[in-house]
Amino acid sequence: MRLATEEENKVKNFLSMFLAGWGDSSLERGNTGEALEALNQAINFDPNNAIAYFRRGLVRSELKNYDGAVQDFNQAIKINPNHVVAYSHRGFVYLQLGNYKAAVEDCNRVLGLNPNDGFTRYNRALSYLRAGYHKIAIEDFTQVIINYPKLADAYRYRGFAYGILEDYSRAMEDYNQLLVLVLAISMHTMV
Repeated sequence: MRLATEEENKVKNFLSMFLAGWGDSSLERGNTGEALEALNQAINFDPNNAIAYFRRGLVRSELKNYDGAVQDFNQAIKINPNHVVAYSHRGFVYLQLGNYKAAVEDCNRVLGLNPNDGFTRYNRALSYLRAGYHKIAIEDFTQVIINYPKLADAYRYRGFAYGILEDYSRAMEDYNQLLVLVLAISMHTMV
């Protein structure tokens, strides 16, 4: 068996990137089966394509194949240890799996590089809340609310944390704000 030439490698890399893009486009159209097939092919052409592993992880996450998603995000990170978005999405998947410690670790890594990443901060807050660290969760939800004041779930979960800590007046403030936001959304969709 002969070694692949430099030209063959260029073609394989091109095909791998093309298929990774096709997979991403398929996912955006909601065609997860087509996306998964394109990304599998992309990885077959280039097993060092971190983008293809990352995107396949997104597809698997969408399909609730969380173990497969973690494997893909792990591979993307192994290939590119600075793939911040892979850490963020792996943290989300760990949250779905109930591995709150790992979720917080990934979220901390991302927030250390990008402290304004609202998706990651929200996921870290949920991880802290579900792990029973209510005061820390409140701090994160507060930061999320400052940056995204119309994110209703942040009020809901922060209110829940306040309730557990028996700070009922703050819990009621958050639940009242949640109600205002939900009613505003309902009124907007009725128009």
